[in-house]
This record gives sequence, C-alpha cells and structure tokens, in this order.
Amino acid sequence: MAIVLDEKAPHIRGNLKLGGVSYAFGSGIDASEPHIPFGDYPITPGEIGAWGQAHGAIGVNHNVIWDPRLGRNREGIEIHCGHLPYLYSHGCVAINPNQWHGFKASLLEFIKEKKTAYLHVHADGAWIDEKRAVATIIDDPAMPSEEVMLYLPGMWSRYGAVKPEEVAYQVGLYAQLRGWKFAEIKISGDQRAAQYQAALHRIEKGDITALYGFSAGGYNVANLMANMAQTFRAKIKHEIIVGAPGAMMVHAAPDLVIFKDPPEGHIHGPEKLLAKAEAEKAGKTTPA
Repeated sequence: MAIVLDEKAPHIRGNLKLGGVSYAFGSGIDASEPHIPFGDYPITPGEIGAWGQAHGAIGVNHNVIWDPRLGRNREGIEIHCGHLPYLYSHGCVAINPNQWHGFKASLLEFIKEKKTAYLHVHADGAWIDEKRAVATIIDDPAMPSEEVMLYLPGMWSRYGAVKPEEVAYQVGLYAQLRGWKFAEIKISGDQRAAQYQAALHRIEKGDITALYGFSAGGYNVANLMANMAQTFRAKIKHEIIVGAPGAMMVHAAPDLVIFKDPPEGHIHGPEKLLAKAEAEKAGKTTPA
C-alpha cells in the first residue's frame, strides 16, 4: 500500500519494497520525533549508535540525517525491528516484527551483491534499491515552507549520457536540504531566450525566494537578477549559480553561492554542490 500520513501525529506507515517483496513499516511518533524526512539515503549497516548495536539495527545515512522540519541533525535514525500494531518509532524505520529477520537477511544479501543500497522514502511510496536518484522530487507534506527555489537547467544537448532529470534531481535534493520547496523551468538552456521568459513569468507569480542556475541556466539567473523589476528582485533571498564562469553579478541576492566546475567535470557540479552542502549540514569536513 502507499504511504499513509497519520492525522493525529507525524507518523507514516506503509510497505517498504525490496527485491519484489513488500515489508510493512512505520516511522515517527509525535511532533518532537516525527517520521524520517522524505528523501533518499545510503544504507550504512555498520554506522549505528549504541542502541542500534544492542538491537541489531541497520544504519542509515552514516547515522545522521538533517531534518529541515526541526532545523537540526538527527542522530540514530536506523532501520530496526518494530512493535505491533502501529509500528511507531522515534524517527527510525520500524519493520513489522514478523518480517524483520527475513527483511534483514535479504537487505544484507542485497548489499553484498550490489555493493551499495539506498533507502527511498517519498509521499508515493518507500523502497530500497542500488540507485541514489529517483525520477521526481516529491515535497514532504509534513515540511511546510514559505521558501520556493526555482531551477534553470543548462544546455541539455551538452549533458552527454547524463539525463536532465538526473541533474534536476540533485538540484531538488539541494533545495530539500535547505528547507525549500522545489520548482523547475523544464526548458533547456539551449533555448536561452525561451527559458528566460518562462522563468520571468514564473517569478512574477510572487512566491519564488531562491534561484538556482546550472551552466547556461546560471547566466540566465544572473540576467534575471540584473533586469527583473525591483518588486520581484527584492523577494529573491538566495541565488545559486553553478558552472557559469564569468556570469555578471549586477544585482546579487543577499545569500549568493557561486560554485565552480569540480575536478570530476562540468556536469557533476550540482552533484558536488549537494555533497558539499550535505557535509556542512552534518558537520563533517567539506570535500574539496
């Protein structure tokens, strides 16, 4: 079944799919300890706290997850055996106790075979596979936000084997990490004028507070900030430009992030900016 949001508490329950098998799970208990934030997390079996070690739990996201609803990191969110009937937890993913041993054995075997595994929890379902990215970003309904980030992509003709949706996904995770809703102009930077006009029209709706431009989209973001009416420019608090060297900053937002191409290559800019932001949130050393 699909994930169900409990009306009385920030608790979700549903089926977690792994290898074609569905396992009943629940997460969260109350407003101070809500369900695991919707998102996509690496499963890290050996990285767990003392409670997890004592109860045979499986680690998630290196034992720390940033929760934008609470405005802080949450340690010890793990996958473990739950308790019936409601499968409440303190934010962990609690598996039906009648299925726990089979689930754990299957997951560890999956990791042994695939070398990696990711936990995906979204409004339309929960599953485990070896892929970090999913096709779409689903806003967490338990995370209200007044901030909306608008993304302008680069020239899709130059993405090579990388799909535009994969890059947009990384950008969407960046917005989620910073506690913002995500909107996208689905026009390639190859059509720069059309992308510019579409973005301007979207901004004029009045709810955009952050702009993110990758590559050709980055130049359009700089041009929008330079030329849009002050009424709308004043609402833009955050400006993120990735892989757009020489973009003219005539009018920059108060929070300006300029991210150069990483050593891995131009197309990896959004991915590496996300990794940098994740490391900073987790209080870890920022990768070079």
